[in-house]
This record gives sequence, C-alpha cells and structure tokens, in this order.
Amino acid sequence: MLPGQVGLDRLHAPDDTHGRDRYNNSLLRAALALPPDRAALLRLPFLDWQQFMGLCLDIYQRINWRTDHDLEGWTRAGLLANEWRVNDQQPWMLQDQFLALPAPEQSIMRQLIEAKPSLSRCRKLAPIEVFHRGQSDLVKVPTFLLPVLLGPSFGIERKVRNGCFEWQDITISPDPIRFLARTDDQQLRDGQRYLTYMNPFNPTELILCNAGGGYVGSCSPWNTPCRSDIESVHRQMGQVKKIEAELLAPVARRGAGVAREKLEMHRHNSAILAEASRLNPAVPFADPVEDCTQDLLEREHAAPPAGATDSWD
Repeated sequence: MLPGQVGLDRLHAPDDTHGRDRYNNSLLRAALALPPDRAALLRLPFLDWQQFMGLCLDIYQRINWRTDHDLEGWTRAGLLANEWRVNDQQPWMLQDQFLALPAPEQSIMRQLIEAKPSLSRCRKLAPIEVFHRGQSDLVKVPTFLLPVLLGPSFGIERKVRNGCFEWQDITISPDPIRFLARTDDQQLRDGQRYLTYMNPFNPTELILCNAGGGYVGSCSPWNTPCRSDIESVHRQMGQVKKIEAELLAPVARRGAGVAREKLEMHRHNSAILAEASRLNPAVPFADPVEDCTQDLLEREHAAPPAGATDSWD
C-alpha cells in the first residue's frame, strides 16, 4: 500500500496518518539545519511528487493493459483477439502472424492447434489496444484551434520577462517552467502580455493569443541543460547567440549609418585642411583628424560588429 493514504477526509484518515504527519514535519525542520547533501539522505514517510507520479503512471499503465476485465459491451462489440503459439513455452502471437505464414506451415500449425487446444485462445483486448486501434482515424486538432475549443476561461495571462515566459507549477514540474518568448523566428518584447494555453499532459509548447483571443503563435520550452551535457550546453549557447544577434541587428544598422556620416565629415575636413596647407606651406598645418579618418576608412571596408557605435574622439 502506498504510504500517506488520506482516506475520505481528515476525520476518516488511516490511524497512523497523524503520527506519520508529525514525524514528517520534524524531519523537514531537521533538514533545514543539515547540509544539502546530508538532508538528501533522509527518508521521508511520504512520497514526494516525482515518486508519486512515477508510481501513479505505472498503475495507470497496468490498468490500461489489463485483459482480465469485464468491461460492458466488449464481447458484443467484437473487441477480441485470437492468439496462438508454437508450444506452451512460447509467447502468444496474433492471428495476423498466423495468416502471414506460408500455406504448408499454416496447415501444420492448424493440425497442432487442433490436437492441443492450449496452443490457441481468444481473449479480450486491453483498453489501450482498443484506443490504439482507432488512433489512426483520429484527426489532430490544429494548434491554432485549441484556444477556440477551450475558450478564454482556460487561458492564463502571462508577461514576457527576460525573453521568456516563466512560472511555477509543482503539479506539473518541481522546477520552474520556462518557454522561450519567440514565435515563427520573431522574438517577443519584454513587458508584452499574452493569453497563454498549455497542455499539462504534453508541456512541449505554449500557445499564445492576444487580448482579443486571436492566435499569435506557439513557443518552445526553454530548459536548463545539465552542465555535464556539453553538447546541449553548446547548442543552447548557439541559440542564445543567434537571438542576441537578431536583437542587435537594428542597432548595428543604425550605427553603420552614423559611422558613414562621420566618415564623410572627416574626409571633408581633411580636404579643407590639406588645401589650406597647400596655399600657405610656410605654416605647418597638422591634420587633427588624420588618424580617426584612417580608422573609419578601415571600418568602412570591414563588417560592423553587432551593436557597435563610434565615438567622436
């Protein structure tokens, strides 16, 4: 039996629940005074969320794959499977595999099965088998229709912060849930608010709508890679670098225009100063912008770095 049964309510809980709860609280208080590595060694009398979900999903799987059930209408609907096997030690095989055998082998196996009834059986299909049988006929709802089906009452308004949507929901994950605020290769601006939808059973995308309920797009999860997974760290660094370059591209274009204006001004002033030196060679006329002009000429032929701006010095 799983630890921590709650019963009907607090007044009808198992007898040991009160003592178990007190002992659990004392361990939690003691864990606060321990180093994290020592606190992690404590064994609590209750399951944590991850432990419970693992056991719960395993129980669901057993229920969905059971064949010894009495579900109403199963036999009448023909939800049965005819199976056979070569001998009593071999696993059961479906009738389709029998029909795929060459005719001579089918004849031999048919004689063996008729002579030994334990080599064949008819069983009820498991619920998951029936679901998979009709799965190919299902039509997946497009992403942009999900908000229409659910309605605005199922949406949650969230704000873009630091290029992400981030919130905490321990019923889905013990860690913060993050989605990159980016749709169709377009980065969303910080401070913008959207009506968001996420399937808690398939948290692989976050659907965005505007205030009027119109579909905006979907965002991908932004997970923190493990430090030991070098490949994932490098891949995410490359993605961050790409986003940063896209955000700085407008700034770089504006900076390039300013640099060209400065370059033209320095060229003009250099020409005036050179003409003055030619008309009056007795007066040495140093060009105070010569070095700066040369620097700008070199920059003109080089790709401007993202976000770079030139100074007037």
